[in-house]
Amino acid sequence: MEKNIAQASKHSAGRVTLTKKIGLLLLMPLFGSLVSIAFFAGFMEETRTDGHFVNVAGQQRMLSVEFRAWAHMVAIGQLEDRAGLQTRIAEFEKSLSTMERGGDVMNGLLVPVPAELRGELAAVDKLWRTLKPALIDVAVRPRGEPQFQEAYRRVESGTVELQKLSHQFVTRFEERTQHLRRRMLYTLGIIACLMGIIFLASIFLARRYIVQPILRVDEAARRIGGGDFSHRLEITTRDELSSLAHTFNQMAAETEQLLNALNLRRRYAETIIASVPAGLLVLRDDLAVFSANRSFRETFGVDEQVIARHPMVT
Repeated sequence: MEKNIAQASKHSAGRVTLTKKIGLLLLMPLFGSLVSIAFFAGFMEETRTDGHFVNVAGQQRMLSVEFRAWAHMVAIGQLEDRAGLQTRIAEFEKSLSTMERGGDVMNGLLVPVPAELRGELAAVDKLWRTLKPALIDVAVRPRGEPQFQEAYRRVESGTVELQKLSHQFVTRFEERTQHLRRRMLYTLGIIACLMGIIFLASIFLARRYIVQPILRVDEAARRIGGGDFSHRLEITTRDELSSLAHTFNQMAAETEQLLNALNLRRRYAETIIASVPAGLLVLRDDLAVFSANRSFRETFGVDEQVIARHPMVT
C-alpha cells in the first residue's frame, strides 16, 4: 500500500494539470482576438481625424483657387469684394496653422499633420508666407497705387503655384489614408491566418493530449471488461489522465494476479480430485453438479457431458 502511494506521488510530481492544458487551449485563440482588437483600435486611433483633416485640407485647396478670382474682382473695381478676400486670407491662415499645430477648426478637433506629410505642408506654408503680404496689399491698398499693381501681379503668378502645392498635399494625404487602410487589411489578413493556425493547433493539441488519452482509457476499459487483464495503458501526458492510467494499470495488474492465483488454486483442487482413487462427485452450494473425477465416471459409466446435463443430485 505504501509502495503504491509512493509511486502515485512520484508520478504526479511536476505534472501539468488537465485544467491548465484546457485553459492554455482557450487562451490561444483569446490572445489572437486581443491582438486583432488592439491592432484595429490602434488603426482607428491613428485615422480617427483623417476625414476631418481631408475636409480642412480640401477647404484650403479651394481657398487657394478662390484667391485669384477674388483678387481679380478687386482689381476690376469691385471694392466690396475686399472684405471677402480678407475673410478668405484669415480662413486660409487659420486652417494652415491648425494643420501644423492641431486645434479646433470647422467644428471639429484636428490633430497636427502626420510626420510623413510635414514636408508637403511646409512647402505650402513657405509659399504662403511670401504670398500673404501681396494678398493683403490687394485687399487694402487703392487700385491706383504701384504697390497694388505689383501685389496683384505676384498674386496672379503665386496663386497658381499655391493651388498646385495645396493639391499635392491633399493628394498625398489621401494616398496616406489609402495606404493605412491597405496595411490594416493586409495585417488583419495575416492575423486571420494566424488565428486559423492557432485554431487548428488548438484542435490538434486537444486531440493529442485530451481526446486520444480518453479514447485509450475507454478502449482499455472495454478490453478489461472483456477479460483481457493483460492490457496496459500508455499515457505520458503528465496530468490527471496520466494518473488515471497509472491507477488503471495497477488495478488491472492486481486483478490479473488475483485471477492467476484463483486459477492456480482451481487447477490444484482439480488435480487432487482427479487423483482420489474412489469415485468423487463435486457439487455446488445449490447441489448442482460441478464435476466428477475419473473413478466416478468409470464406475458409473458416464462422461462429463452426461454429468453436466444433470442440474441436481437427489
